[in-house]
Amino acid sequence: MLVDFDMNGNDILNVGTLNAVDVVVNGTSIEAQILAAAASATTSANEAAASAASAAESAASAAIVAGLTEFTGLTDTPASYSTHGNKFLKVNAGATAVEFVAGSGSEPSDGNKGNITVSASGLTWNINAAVVGPSILKVDGVETANIKDANVTFAKIAGAATTGADLLLVSGTAGTTNFTSKWDANGDLIDGFEVLDEDNLVSDSDTKIATQQSIKAYVDSQVSALTDPTNVTATTSGTSHDVTSIAAGTNVIDIIFHQVSTDGIAELQVQIGDAGGIETSGYVSDASDGGGTDSSTIGFICTRNISAGSSISGVCTLTRHDGNIWIQGSNCSKNSVTAAGAGRKTLSAELDRIRITNSLGDTFDAGAFSVRIR
Repeated sequence: MLVDFDMNGNDILNVGTLNAVDVVVNGTSIEAQILAAAASATTSANEAAASAASAAESAASAAIVAGLTEFTGLTDTPASYSTHGNKFLKVNAGATAVEFVAGSGSEPSDGNKGNITVSASGLTWNINAAVVGPSILKVDGVETANIKDANVTFAKIAGAATTGADLLLVSGTAGTTNFTSKWDANGDLIDGFEVLDEDNLVSDSDTKIATQQSIKAYVDSQVSALTDPTNVTATTSGTSHDVTSIAAGTNVIDIIFHQVSTDGIAELQVQIGDAGGIETSGYVSDASDGGGTDSSTIGFICTRNISAGSSISGVCTLTRHDGNIWIQGSNCSKNSVTAAGAGRKTLSAELDRIRITNSLGDTFDAGAFSVRIR
């Protein structure tokens, strides 16, 4: 129904029933405008209520967090650290909270780099050497480590970080009877048994060890000095000739005579001794030829029935029997007559010297002798 308004006198013409939907202002019905205004008011009220609720929730959360001072105060974590020493923290199976768990040898692990195990004795990392190479693994703070590698060398441990640092290359206590030693990164011995390189072993130390080369050089020099054919002692003067510095552990000594003679009738003899000197008594020795037997208690007798100028050639062999007991055996020829000798003598210590002499102190005037050590 259309109606007319008298806009000047505010009188309504053609009075009849008036509906809001039928009232149009600027092309839009009053009903539509009223409904739009109500919807806008409802939306604004809802947004205001939601904003107030969010602010209240944020304030409550801030109040809860502000009151926490420990990790275990959170509601989805264990309430105490007690009994959880050396354990890991992980999310539970239900993915609803966190919990403390003991290590199992493979947890946590990525399956490639190795396994970490936590126990009462500490942390153990078992490294998969096939996966973790030297360029991947780097530890800057290692103070003690056992490296299971028989081929570890100073070259492998090279680097400025180790220069001058002490490296314990052998396990154990340095300087004790298990022969462990300690070197620095430059290869210098700083603790333990010192190694000497002395070809003559002159220091005679009972706490230091010698190099293989120095031992060989010393032995070679000693053997050469006693067995070299050029090591011949002339018997053209004096009443006796000594050979000293015979090595400990010697078991056989051969004295070779070549055309030895004296200016008298004394029998050729050999005496032995130890660190206390040559011993001149306690011998039990005999020498026999076709004409008879001579005996001696002052030395091992090698000949009999000597006359001035007699030329003697032959061998007198001394053999260790047991401990410091020495046995004589000799065969010497004098002017085509051979005398066989035998005897025994016990020293008080290790034999280290012998003496070529004669029974009466006659003067040697010809020939020479040499010594072989075995």
